[in-house]
This record gives sequence, C-alpha cells and structure tokens, in this order.
Amino acid sequence: MILIAGVGYPHLRDMSLGPVLIERLQHNDWPQGVEIADLSYGAIGVLQDLDNRAPYERIIFVAGVKCDRPPGTLHCYRWEHQLPDVDAIQARVAEAMMGVISLEHLLVIATYFGKLPRDVVVIEVEAADDTWGEGLTPAVLAIGSCATWGGIPAAVGSPTGAMGLEAYLGRDFLSRAGLPIINVPGCAPPGEAFIETVISICLHLAQMVPLELDEERRPRWLYSTLAHPLPPRTDYLPAQVYEVVDRPGVGCPVPVQGWMNRIGGCAHVGGACIGCTARDFADRYLEFAAPRAPGASLQGV
Repeated sequence: MILIAGVGYPHLRDMSLGPVLIERLQHNDWPQGVEIADLSYGAIGVLQDLDNRAPYERIIFVAGVKCDRPPGTLHCYRWEHQLPDVDAIQARVAEAMMGVISLEHLLVIATYFGKLPRDVVVIEVEAADDTWGEGLTPAVLAIGSCATWGGIPAAVGSPTGAMGLEAYLGRDFLSRAGLPIINVPGCAPPGEAFIETVISICLHLAQMVPLELDEERRPRWLYSTLAHPLPPRTDYLPAQVYEVVDRPGVGCPVPVQGWMNRIGGCAHVGGACIGCTARDFADRYLEFAAPRAPGASLQGV
C-alpha cells in the first residue's frame, strides 16, 4: 500500500499546496493499492488516523514550506528517520497539541512513535506567499524534464503513471494572473535559465516586457539554440557517429549557458545528449545517445 498525503494550512496561499494538490488528485483514477489523503491537521491527530489504517509500504508527503530557499524551489528527498533530542521532540508535540500544522512536526513525531514505514518520500515546494487567502502564486513554473514532460518515468511502458505538470493540470490551465504553465525543461536545466525565467515573469507581470514563449511554452530565448542527441565522446567510435546532418535537434540552453557561468554541460564536456529538453524525449531520442559500435545503424528508430 502506498499513501500520497498532503500537509498544510487551507487558505494560506502557497502554504496550502498540500491540501490543494490532494483535492485535485482525488478526482483521478488511481491503481489499487494507492490511497490519497489530506493530513492537514495536528500531528497527534494524524498518528491516530494512521493507527486506523492498514500499514503502508511507502508514504509520499507533499507540502508548501518556508525554508529560505528561492520561491518555487522543488525539493524532493527521502526521510532518513533521524530525530532531534527528546526536549525538541517534546516541544514539537506541545505545538502539535495546540493546533500547529507542520510537515516537519509530523515527520519527527510520527517517527518517534514508530508510525511511519521505512520508505518515506518528502516533496517540498518553497512558498512565495504565505499570507491569508486562497489560490497559489500567480505564475506556475515547471522546472526540469520530470516536471515539464514527466521525464524518463513517463516513457511508454512505464508502470508509474508519471506525467508532467501540463499533462496533469491541462494544456488550457491558467494561473491567477492568466499565465499558462511555463516550462523550463532539462535534466537539469542551468540555474541561470531558472533565474532568467523568474526575472522575465516578474517583469512581464509588471507590464514591462512581453512574455516570449515558444510553442512548447518554454522561454523562447533560452531554447532557440539546437543541441543534437548524440552518444558520449569516446575513442572507439568513428567520427561519422557524431555527424549531426541527419540527427534531430532540440532547443536547449546548455550550448550557450553551460551549467554554471558557461562552464560544463553535456554539450561542452563530451557527455551524451539525450534530448531531455524535448517532449517525450525518452521515447524519441534516448536511442540516439547509445554508444554504438562502428557500423551500427539507427534504422527503425
């Protein structure tokens, strides 16, 4: 059994991400063995709730948080079941009994009382607005290939059911400011690409610049340079393997920006290009990145 659980305060803007997401997920059809639940109440109440449920093999917690990261940062990690000292645990229990809703409190208290499985995944999104009110931050960005297209887990034949944000919310989704989902794909996209996109959106919302997106709703200026899916540079493959004349091209910021300060990046250091900035790249371009022996062809790809 797998539990996907949202945690957060309702009506507290981005801090309500957990319950808002769960409300939408509950309208989807899920395979047997997957449960969706809103655990947006005190940790003590959650412990009692978990006692009344069958044991889970995995729990995935989703929440908006304030952790001094850049707003909109997606942070995914496995909970290591490490606990603070007893006094800190007692302080968290006291706050939970007073009605404080906190993902961190829930993780610590539930771990202390042995209510969590070993496999716990935490997905946090840094809140930009934690004031009272409904609705999330006006602009919605999908950062990285998994958030935009679903990544490799969304490949044909995958049992995960993974999908990108646009596939889940719908192509016609608009934020409160009337903006579509803005895709910044890549595995991973350069940090500069993320910062440039955020700045551009802020200037657009201030009515200072137009919002320049391509047909895939990516920042046009970032994805106008082509990269070609290729195998890694090796000394045993012939030069013709790296010819790009008959290769597909994908828009990518790495050839210009690198990964940091125009340094690094698969297109610069001889690494394989898998076409990760393109939709359905796992099915369309991974084969082109295979380090093939001399004489092998791409026929049928």
